[in-house]
Amino acid sequence: MNKRFILGAIAALLFTGFTQAADLNIGVVNVRAVASQAPQRETIAGALQQEFKERGETLKNLEQEIKDMQTKGQADVLTMTEQQKVELTRAIQAKASSMQLLQKALQEDYKQRSNEEQNKMLILIKKAIDQVSATENFDIVLQAESVAFISERADITMKVIALMADPKFN
Repeated sequence: MNKRFILGAIAALLFTGFTQAADLNIGVVNVRAVASQAPQRETIAGALQQEFKERGETLKNLEQEIKDMQTKGQADVLTMTEQQKVELTRAIQAKASSMQLLQKALQEDYKQRSNEEQNKMLILIKKAIDQVSATENFDIVLQAESVAFISERADITMKVIALMADPKFN
C-alpha cells in the first residue's frame, strides 16, 4: 500500500507538471536570421568601413610605394651601383615591415571594433525579442538553433526583424 501511495503521488505530480506546461506560451526566434536581416547590420558595417577607410587608404598607398620602388629597382638595376642596390633593398624592406605592422594593427583594431558593434547588436536583438515576447504574451522564448521543431505560430523571428526595422525602435 505504501508503494501504491508513492506511485500515485508521483503520477499526480507528473500530471500536474504536464498540465502546467501545457499552459506555457512558448516562442522561438532565430537569432542568426535576425542579426543577418536587421537593418542595423548595414548601418554598423557602413560605420566600420568609414571609421577604418583612412587607415586602409594609407596601407594601399604604402603598398603602391613599395611596388613603385621595386619597379624602379628592376628598371635601373643595370645602372645602379652596389651601394644604391643595397640602399633600395633596405628601403623596400623597411617600408614592407612598416606596412605589415600597420596592417596587423588595423586588423586587430577592426576586429575589436567589430566585436563591440556585434555586442551592441545583440543587445538590440535581445531588447526586440523582449518587446515582441511581452506583446505576444510568451512565457518562454527559445533560440531556434536549439529546437527540433518550430510551428509557424511560435516562430517570432520575422516579428523581431520587423520591430528592429521600425524607425521608432531603439
